[in-house]
Amino acid sequence: MSENRVAIEPLIGETYLEVDSNCKKNYCLNEEEFRRMLEIERKFQSDLVEFTQEELMGKLLNTPPSEQGGIIGISGYYFQILVTIYYLVEMVQGKWTFVSMEHHDDIVLGNEETKTVRFIQVKSSKELSKKVSQTDIYTRTDLRNISWVDKLLENSKVFNDCEVNKQFELFCDYLVVDTSGRGKVEIKEYYRNEDDESFNWEVDDEDDLYKRLNQEAFDRDGQKIVYEVMYGHSLKELLGKIRFTFKTKTAYFIDTVKQKLTDLINENLQEGTVGVTEENVNWLIGELLSRCSGGQNKYLLFIRKEEAEKLIYELQVKCVEESRIASQSHDNTVLVDHAILALMEEIRESDAMPKFCGEVEKALLEYRHLLLSTLDKDNSIENLINRFMKGKKIYVGRASNIQSFINEFIKSSFVMYLIFEMFNISSDFERLFIHDAKKGDENSWISFYHAGIKNLKKAINGINGIIVETHLEEKLKLILDKTPLYTILHGQNVESSPCRIELSTEHSLENDKLPEEKRLTNVTKWVSLIPVNNINLVYADSDEVDSIDEFIDIIETMWDRLKKVGDEN
Repeated sequence: MSENRVAIEPLIGETYLEVDSNCKKNYCLNEEEFRRMLEIERKFQSDLVEFTQEELMGKLLNTPPSEQGGIIGISGYYFQILVTIYYLVEMVQGKWTFVSMEHHDDIVLGNEETKTVRFIQVKSSKELSKKVSQTDIYTRTDLRNISWVDKLLENSKVFNDCEVNKQFELFCDYLVVDTSGRGKVEIKEYYRNEDDESFNWEVDDEDDLYKRLNQEAFDRDGQKIVYEVMYGHSLKELLGKIRFTFKTKTAYFIDTVKQKLTDLINENLQEGTVGVTEENVNWLIGELLSRCSGGQNKYLLFIRKEEAEKLIYELQVKCVEESRIASQSHDNTVLVDHAILALMEEIRESDAMPKFCGEVEKALLEYRHLLLSTLDKDNSIENLINRFMKGKKIYVGRASNIQSFINEFIKSSFVMYLIFEMFNISSDFERLFIHDAKKGDENSWISFYHAGIKNLKKAINGINGIIVETHLEEKLKLILDKTPLYTILHGQNVESSPCRIELSTEHSLENDKLPEEKRLTNVTKWVSLIPVNNINLVYADSDEVDSIDEFIDIIETMWDRLKKVGDEN
């Protein structure tokens, strides 16, 4: 070896070439070559240090991928699992006896007692809506001679030799709309109420989907389709068994699933109300997927009612335990303060005047003191929230759920606090969440009720249910007292206009406290229901007022109008 050459270990080879053991040989370089290679390596290492984690991530995220099928497939499958849980709740409630995933179709529901089976295809997209012509609902091509509807109807062959009530459903996270013009296709009639009758209707000759599909077609095996022979029904009869269902995007649909699970679990609790979180839903998804991972037995993809009941019970235990832990670590002050700060921040972000912000902040702190002093007597914010939601003095779910409900309550109740001279949680009622309110000589009861995802009719039934189950003294106070009752109705699906309803109870009020001629077997009380969005609209005017007095004038005008509308309706 020449003296002007240096034998070195394969440093550069290790750094740049990642050579394997068979290639790790000494490199012989002269002094100049060695220095040049060292400079290259130092510069390379320096560049690596300067290339930060954020830059590395940014470069990865900002470079368009060659294809996105994987992530689209994952998000679509996540939505499909949520739909499965949506129907899992129905199974526990007794409508189905088994649910199947990825067997014959995306989801299959069955009831062995009523001999009913429903095949469901789940479709998702990043778009909010699509024209029917942009989907494969009826499209048949030379390369793919089977449409979405064809795939659904093909399942009819499974039960072609027995008497089974067959149902077919296309469940999408986007709305399929009609196509107009020369290629007109109207499919809006296929969106029907979510009941069994929606799978049993008549399709006529002018139905656009029927006309599109009533052409020569072949199944997956290349056989010409003769519906009556192969599927046991005519094409018209099969189309009459199809329903399209639209639910909103996954980010919002998961709230619906959470609420359905929450309502189901709370029905089974002897005492207490718990909240199901997104983390709980994802836990349930993991449990479902674990049941689809074993061996060659195809029935592992099936979940029977007994298994579902066990899963829901495990979820219930999990939620109750989390509730207890959360209740121990959060007190009244923390939760109320978070709600006050959140409302104050919302007002500030509306570009409200500094003077107005200062006055509102002072009023909020006064309301905070009133609320906390009331809570300290009962020592339970959980009691407050449970009366808000269920009319019961029991504990609720995790702190995140409690916080969102207390935020909602404080936002609307603060408006009421501003316009009444007296506004206190009533001590006469243990279940109904009623406030004694007074302005001048006028006394009112202001109650707050959260209907969850229930519509107005179910919300009214919920309020009636609270009254029916309440103690006699409380019931007498409510029904016989002439004080007008206004209920601020919270919830996702309640109607927007105020209305007047009649609450009644069929429970006998015969009691020694009443003279015989005044004993009642059926009593009623008129209640004005005011959906909360009508109350919270006043916050939209925050950027247009100079003082809290001006803000209160707006609230009083609003309240007088809402009371009048409620009384008229």
